[in-house]
Amino acid sequence: KFATSGYHVYGPHESLLSTLPDTLHVQGRIANNIVWAYVDRLRKSPVKELIILKFESQNGEEVQGYSNLFHYLHTRTRCGVIGNVTAPVRDMYLVPLSAEGSMPPQLRLLGVSSIPKKNRTNLILGLIVVNKVGAKRP
Repeated sequence: KFATSGYHVYGPHESLLSTLPDTLHVQGRIANNIVWAYVDRLRKSPVKELIILKFESQNGEEVQGYSNLFHYLHTRTRCGVIGNVTAPVRDMYLVPLSAEGSMPPQLRLLGVSSIPKKNRTNLILGLIVVNKVGAKRP
């Protein structure tokens, strides 16, 4: 358990802060490639939107917990599945983004520009899938 701050990177976020819980619980893990394939499908969805946050920790103890979680997910090529979300959030994943790795093509296709392609630290991103307000399935 550690404290971290989340910063908006992509997508609509007006009511997101009131929706997310103060504490996120990692319920399980899922393969990175499954999450990125899901993000690919979301770009065509008329009823779901993607919001991306980047998480950062500032002080010693929190940085160690953050690094431990990053290392755990990264070395297993997994994303964390957050289990304690409520509507309108449908799904939430913690995704490790290595300082040495390339930017995932899905982020480039979305036009995410606030994450540096080079000279970045190891990051944990929060990928949040929300139901669009008032959207109905075709």
